[in-house]
Amino acid sequence: MASPLSWDHFFTLSYFDYMFIIDSFLNLLVGFYDKDGEYEPKIIVVIIKNLNYGMMLELIYYLVPIILGIQNISSLIYFVFKIPHFNRLTTMTHAVNTYLDHYGSDMNVIQIKEAEKRFGIYQFII
Repeated sequence: MASPLSWDHFFTLSYFDYMFIIDSFLNLLVGFYDKDGEYEPKIIVVIIKNLNYGMMLELIYYLVPIILGIQNISSLIYFVFKIPHFNRLTTMTHAVNTYLDHYGSDMNVIQIKEAEKRFGIYQFII
């Protein structure tokens, strides 16, 4: 049987959750072009347009173990609960490619290479 999860271990493991929650929050703020070809100036419209299930899933992955009670969850069950969360790591490449396909048409080769380098560092951090 797996050992119970302590609060100290939970908070240590939660650092990844914090990064994912911050990443999902920042994704809400990514601007877009309106129907006139201009950047959308209203932040609430940008947030509503970018709102998706990802942010809610990040909060669920973090809050459900707390609601169920950390002392009642074994480390193995906690790991199994977090497996879908790790799927986010594999979707990062797709997100980068989508960004480069959309915004890369206005960039030259050097700018695209610099963007790929920044995204590579970002993926490594996450």
